[in-house]
Amino acid sequence: MTMQAEQEYRIGIVDTREAWEGMAGAWNALLRSSRADTVFLSWEWLFSWADSFLVAGRRLFIVTVHQGQELIGVAPWYLNRVSRNLVNFDQLEFLGSPEAGSDYLDVILKEGREQEVTEQLYQFLFRDGRMFWDCLLLRDIPSDSLFLLYLQDRIEREGKYAELSKGSYCPRVLLPKSADWVPGISPKRRARFRQDVGRLKKSGDVDHRTVTGEGLAEGLDDFFSFYEKKKGQGGSHLHRFLREFTRRSAGRDLVRIDFLANRGVTIASLLHLRYNDELLLYLMVVDKEFNPKISSGNVLVGLCLEQAHAAGVSRYDLLKGNERYKFYWADRGRSSLCLFMTQKKFNPLLYTAGRFMRYTAKILLR
Repeated sequence: MTMQAEQEYRIGIVDTREAWEGMAGAWNALLRSSRADTVFLSWEWLFSWADSFLVAGRRLFIVTVHQGQELIGVAPWYLNRVSRNLVNFDQLEFLGSPEAGSDYLDVILKEGREQEVTEQLYQFLFRDGRMFWDCLLLRDIPSDSLFLLYLQDRIEREGKYAELSKGSYCPRVLLPKSADWVPGISPKRRARFRQDVGRLKKSGDVDHRTVTGEGLAEGLDDFFSFYEKKKGQGGSHLHRFLREFTRRSAGRDLVRIDFLANRGVTIASLLHLRYNDELLLYLMVVDKEFNPKISSGNVLVGLCLEQAHAAGVSRYDLLKGNERYKFYWADRGRSSLCLFMTQKKFNPLLYTAGRFMRYTAKILLR
């Protein structure tokens, strides 16, 4: 379905899988031409997420902006039917959230056109499109997002209210093109890493293997078998989602799995995403019962950092989370925010009033 927003712009709503599937090439081309270029916004990632997590009560609601025949903006959203304390409302959220731990979610805007496209999306949300949604919840949008910057500015100029809250923090490692593979790590920590590697080798045969390409299907099975054994919980939804993602992205080498084994037994495994010149640590599983004097997870991260540096990777991203091991390696980070706002409709306003009352009660009871 298509609507006219301004004379030179066209706003469209993509609400079927068939229409979305036909956008794959144009979607990824726009992503590459944007400042928001990340694997978590790729067509393959979000389409696979929708296959696994766009269940009953959720429906596709992607908003596109064209100028002439050129696609210059995509808001990758879905409508979530939310029920809270007998109050029901439709909430716009990012595809890719909250399941599967996607980071850096954003609206995809052609670089250099961010302000004008944001204006078109704002006009749509509060004019022709206002009947579709009640609340807007954008999780984990980067704090430096230009869409967020221009949207906030527009909201303030209109005198509307939006709640901005702390999101997540992603520790990162910069890997410059030099012989020094982790310049931000102290000599003491490097010595500990080398010491752990030495201890591990003395304990028996050590094998570090990386699985990519044609071996990924079997590698995923091995990873999730280890995952379920060591975490004591099922990972079937994630397994299915990642299997679909690797199938759709075949040939692009966007996934790699690293295993660390001692005497033929896996003691740590990492699932990475490789995108452009970044390597992103998406999942980690460690055998915590293995030698307590050796941090096998840290050893494997260090070995992967060495490999990444040798392969010309410029950044290693440990993604969101405050686990201690991430700050063992990180020398910087990137933060995100959450934006929440409601329209002037009875149900969402009632829900918002309840949120405010609960927040006020917490302050009074401290």
